[in-house]
Amino acid sequence: MGKSVARGTILGITGQAWHLVTALVLYAFLARRLGPADFGRWKLTLSVLTWFELFVNSGLVKVAVKRIAESPEDRPTLTRGAYLGQSFLAAVLFAAALIGAGPIAATLGDPTLAFLLRVSALDIPLYAAFMVAASVLLGVRRFERQALGMAVYSAAKLASIGVLVYVGFSVPGALVGNALSSLVGFAVTFWSWKGEPVGWRATTDTAAEMGRAAGPFLAQNLVEGLGTGADLWFVQGVLRNAVSVGLYGSASALAEIPAFLFIGLNRALFPSVAAAARSDARLAARFAQQGVRLALLVAVLGAAAIAATAPQVLRLIYSAPYAGAAVPLSILMLAAAGRTTRSVCTEVLMATDRRRRALTILVAGVALELVLLAVLTHRFGTTGTAAAIAIAMGAAGSAAAISLRRALGLRVLLTLARSVLAAVAVGAVLFLLHLPPIGLVVAYPCAALAYVALLWLLREFDADDIASVRTAIGR
Repeated sequence: MGKSVARGTILGITGQAWHLVTALVLYAFLARRLGPADFGRWKLTLSVLTWFELFVNSGLVKVAVKRIAESPEDRPTLTRGAYLGQSFLAAVLFAAALIGAGPIAATLGDPTLAFLLRVSALDIPLYAAFMVAASVLLGVRRFERQALGMAVYSAAKLASIGVLVYVGFSVPGALVGNALSSLVGFAVTFWSWKGEPVGWRATTDTAAEMGRAAGPFLAQNLVEGLGTGADLWFVQGVLRNAVSVGLYGSASALAEIPAFLFIGLNRALFPSVAAAARSDARLAARFAQQGVRLALLVAVLGAAAIAATAPQVLRLIYSAPYAGAAVPLSILMLAAAGRTTRSVCTEVLMATDRRRRALTILVAGVALELVLLAVLTHRFGTTGTAAAIAIAMGAAGSAAAISLRRALGLRVLLTLARSVLAAVAVGAVLFLLHLPPIGLVVAYPCAALAYVALLWLLREFDADDIASVRTAIGR
């Protein structure tokens, strides 16, 4: 199982890295093609759509992954039940999105968003099917096939959105392209279930039972999703300025990179910890510790490197008009380290059935975030918005790590100290060099190598880490 987890983690993160590359290319194209105002409308529309899609990307599919991983012999029944329950949920959400588009747009202070929200809703049923197909692959640990599906989905999104916007369909075209990419992702990840015939009654009973079990997982992702999109909604609702939304949205998209990469880790970590926890608590603790350490190592480096070169990276990816978001970006990168740590830790808590604790941390963190957003956005604009996220995510990440202290041990604290020390050194050099934007293409890989070298000198990597990497790459 250790080899499966290590390989699944690398494949998952590699797939997310490819998704990241395609997303950055897409953002660079859209930022220049649409301009800050329309780019802000596109980001705002996606933030609302993402919250709707959390219903089909969290509860029921998480239960499917967990149940299939625990009882692979029941996969045909569980798969049919997951598809049935997901189809019903997607239909309800699609109708709700169409009906709620007008009130949501009015609440955000931009009635023109209503049409865009309705167009974006086309993605809900397609994305729902895609997520079930991917969850089945994760449940049976077919990580290679799942990673391939995510890679093709990312490429299809880049191609479909890029073509439709290029020929003149602007933001609506980008939203239609988003839906088409989900259809392609489903086609690649769908895996026909085989086994004994399952009756309709058994399928509906399984769907209902999985739906009831999905409650905690759904609550986890809905609360987490509310915290993820709330900052952009506050910027729109308070400032009522599409350009400000576009600038802040450009910064928040870059700050999501660490957490985005670790979606791949979470996909592999969740079923593996869930399966190990039933028979080997020590192995589950090892998986949890390695997952949190990896999250810290990557997130801290990302925060230091991008915060040190914020104006240059904004010019490189988006163009010069977006450089005004440099200060919010620097602050949001600090928030990203806390968000990533919280995400990985709560995933472990949910996988080991400590759901109440995970939800308490999430709810408390989001409540703190909303209070800070209401106060700081009014007083300090987008800089205050970013500061609110950084404070809330730092507190939530710390609380989540403390809740796993027995499994994580002092090893994680040592990793945090070493990674901060190495990242500060690397970030200081990047800051002092005052590189031109194009120079970051070479500087970032060099900084990553220097960071790893410093960690090696600080004796961060032990024999277990090296063995995990070797087994993951098949050596």
